[in-house]
Amino acid sequence: MSKNCSKNFHPRCNGPAGFTLIEMSFVLLISSIMLIPLLMLYYQYDLNRKIEITKSNMANAETVMAVFSPLRYPCPADRSLRPGAANYGVDVCTVAGFTLAGVPNCNTTGNEQGFCKIPGARDTVDDTDNIVGNNNEFVLIGGIPTISGGLLIAGMPDEKTLDGWGRKLNYAVSFTSARPNRPEGFSRFQNGVINVVDEFGNNTAGVNNDGQFVIYSSGETGLGAYNANGIFTPCNIATSDGENCDGDFTFRQALANSEGAGGGFFDDRLLAYNVSGGDLWMSVTDNNFLPTTHMRPFFTGAVGIGTDTPATAPPAGANNLMLDVSGTLKAGAIRTDNLCNVNGTFCLNVNSNTGFFGNRQPGVNSCATPGNVMTGISSGQVVCAAPTIAAPGVDKTCPSGSFLKGLLSDGKIICSNGQTY
Repeated sequence: MSKNCSKNFHPRCNGPAGFTLIEMSFVLLISSIMLIPLLMLYYQYDLNRKIEITKSNMANAETVMAVFSPLRYPCPADRSLRPGAANYGVDVCTVAGFTLAGVPNCNTTGNEQGFCKIPGARDTVDDTDNIVGNNNEFVLIGGIPTISGGLLIAGMPDEKTLDGWGRKLNYAVSFTSARPNRPEGFSRFQNGVINVVDEFGNNTAGVNNDGQFVIYSSGETGLGAYNANGIFTPCNIATSDGENCDGDFTFRQALANSEGAGGGFFDDRLLAYNVSGGDLWMSVTDNNFLPTTHMRPFFTGAVGIGTDTPATAPPAGANNLMLDVSGTLKAGAIRTDNLCNVNGTFCLNVNSNTGFFGNRQPGVNSCATPGNVMTGISSGQVVCAAPTIAAPGVDKTCPSGSFLKGLLSDGKIICSNGQTY
């Protein structure tokens, strides 16, 4: 029996059956529902990866900044510069012509500049004016530097200055702790003027607003951050998230709160560096701020060797640093203001014109009696005696195997065997 396909309704004349629009909609809906968990997992994986990169780069930057020099931390770099620009990544304090007065004050409306300054929490005892209570020390805010004094900072390549979202890490430091060419002593634990608080207002970098520097990422939103090309995203200073970009000396170190509504949202990540005690000694640096083999102390008090009660009242004319030795001090060379006995009296003043090493003073640094010679020093004065002069015409020779090294004022000779004849 032949098939009659002249009628469209004949079932054997139709092609393969397809999906209707309703069926396609169900397929897409089911696929989407199945993809949601996968997309969420990927988003969480990617977020965790960026957070780990951020934490790693921040920890690296903290270590590099902390050990940059025994004298100072580096100053920030200008965040607004893009790669290839002059002074990109350069410690601004080492740029020719730098002055603190030339650094702009930080914008406090959420539109921070690439580099700026703001008065810190307090005045320190180690500052440019040396007057406590005169002016609060400044905080410098910028980016992580990679070059200082024309030299690359070891361990700080450009890629390590970015967070996991490719934005520049921020760096704020006490200028007192970062200032080059400091003429005075340097006690790091006294120089912090940065306040760091948690979400409850508790201090997290010392109890006296004495953080030395902070390093922070503006988080996933990037509010208040400069990207790798120096483009800035303003922030809202009325929110918790805006505390780190409002241009003041207070920063927030708190748990991220990406679910926080309105002003409670916070996604920054911050590390605060604080030293609770000072090192006793520091390395003296050369003109390029590189360590030398010489050392000097941070402190200005007394140093006791063999005594737990070193003298704290220096003799007149001496500075405040005292070396009090209980015993015998032996050294190839000594440079000092005064040499005193164990009681701090009978001092040899080496600076005064009227002291032992000053102008000729009979009875003080030269023998008063004609014909006497100096035989020692006692109580800050020479000890003199009449020499025993060998009779003229008496030959003096050194024993066999030794040779003449010198002559004494009494006519004796000094031989290489250590004896006099």
